[in-house]
Amino acid sequence: MSRLRGFKLGLFIVGFVLMLPVLVPIGLVSDAMARRRLKAAARSATCPSCGATLGVRAIELADAAWKQFMRGLREKHPDAKFRVVKTVDAICPKCAAELALVEADRSFAPAERPLRGGATQDAAESRAQIRRDR
Repeated sequence: MSRLRGFKLGLFIVGFVLMLPVLVPIGLVSDAMARRRLKAAARSATCPSCGATLGVRAIELADAAWKQFMRGLREKHPDAKFRVVKTVDAICPKCAAELALVEADRSFAPAERPLRGGATQDAAESRAQIRRDR
C-alpha cells in the first residue's frame, strides 16, 4: 500500500514540474489581462462620491496605498505570514474615496473594507496623503 502511495506522489510531482512551463505563462497572461481590464474601466469610470473621472492615476494611488498597508503589516508583525485580500482597486484622485471594481458591470463602488479608514477619515487628511504619495 505504501509503495502505491509513493508512486502516486512521485507521479504527481513529476506531472506538476512538467506543467510549470504551461501554468506560469497562463498565470502571467491572466494577471496582465485583469490589469488591462481594470485600467480600461478606470479610464471611463467616474467616482460615485464626487463625480470626477478616475483614470489610471486612481489605480496607481490604490497600488501605492496597498504597498504602504502591507509594509506596515510586515513591520508590525515581521514573523507572520499574511493571507490578505486586496479590497481597494482605485482611489479617487480628487476626493480620496476608496473604490472596488464591480466585475459584473465594470464600474466602481465604495470598498467594503477600506485601507485608510474610509468614511471615518477626514477628507482633507486624505487629500494631503494623496499629494504626499505623488
